[in-house]
Formats: sequence, structure tokens, C-alpha cells
Amino acid sequence: MSDDRYNFLSGYKLYEAAAEKDLLRPEMERIHFLGDFAYATDSHILVRVPLSMCTSFEPEEAAELNGFCIHRKLLKMIYGFDRVKIERTMTAEDAYGNLLEDAQAVVYITVVFQGEQIRFRLERSNLPFVEQFEKILQSKGERRPLSRIGLNTRLLSKISAAMKMELVSMDFTTESNKIYITSTNSLNGGAMAIIMPVMVSGTLPGMDEEEDESE
Repeated sequence: MSDDRYNFLSGYKLYEAAAEKDLLRPEMERIHFLGDFAYATDSHILVRVPLSMCTSFEPEEAAELNGFCIHRKLLKMIYGFDRVKIERTMTAEDAYGNLLEDAQAVVYITVVFQGEQIRFRLERSNLPFVEQFEKILQSKGERRPLSRIGLNTRLLSKISAAMKMELVSMDFTTESNKIYITSTNSLNGGAMAIIMPVMVSGTLPGMDEEEDESE
């Protein structure tokens, strides 16, 4: 990574945690920014990463993302640049057809490609949809021991890419069987994720024999 990178940090691949295609719920194809965090979900996993961890923007510039979202494909493309610029502005085109008091500033991400500036306009997030993320993350149920659990390793790898995980801790709860994941390299940073377990059927080789012996 370049020392002068001014962008989303390439180690945190936030777009991996968003849905690749969801025609009924297009919000899930986007990474959402609310407060100090970036959120992404595909309905099977939910990831929250502080902007201070996954970007190299100044706090004032990162704050401009609040309330906006970006499609995973666009964000993946933006990761390819070392330096980008975030700006909240109001143009005549943006304000056209609105009363002045109703006109709202919009946020652009600007990149320089082959000497030309290209601006990408961010979409506004569906705030009620995004606000549910934090409620889900904070409503931990009672922890419980489990004798067996199934995980979709493809989904776990998406969380790993989005959170830059090395080692993780997992909390198993009774609330919808949600599994809370915290990366050990960010225990105090506010980055966390949820993954839903999968049903395990059948037995592993040798398990039947062990159960028979115990009887």
C-alpha cells in the first residue's frame, strides 16, 4: 500500500460483505455510511467497521459520508486508486426544480484518471433500513455452549476480507442463533460482524460409534 494513500484502505474490502445481486433489496448491494461506521450486509452476514479503521480520510472528510451509500461495484473500482477526494457540494443541476429551502447538498467522490477528474455521485441511504443494523448488532442474546455448529466458510471468508481479520473471537447466542464475530486485531475499535449458522445434518465418521460406547 502506498504511504500517501488517501482512500478506503485496501486491506478492508468492504464490498465483499455486500450482496452481489439482490433485485428485491437493492440496498444490500451497497455499503452504507452512518455516523462513524461503514455497514454492509447480504442478509446472511452483517459487518460494521469504523471509518477511522478502514479509511485514511481526515475525520472531517469521512464525516461527509454520513447518510450516504455506495454500490459495491463502484466502491471496488475506487479501491484501485491511491488518492480520492470526498466533497459535499450543491450544484445548479442538483438544485434544479427544488425550492431553495428544500435543496440538499450531495456528496461526490472524485478520482483522477489519466489526467482527468471523474466525479461519482453517492446515493442517499435508506436510513430506517440502515438504523436497523445497529439494533441487530447491539441486541445480543444469552450466550450458550454448543456441541455442534455449521458455518458457511464462503461467508466467513467475506467477513474476513471486509474486516481484515487474522484471529477472531465468536459469541454464540440464543437470539436467532446469531454468531457475533470480533477480530482480535480490533477488539477495542468497534469493528464487528454477525454470521448466521447453517443446519448440520448427519454425523461425522466415527461419531455413531462414540455415542454407542457412551451408552
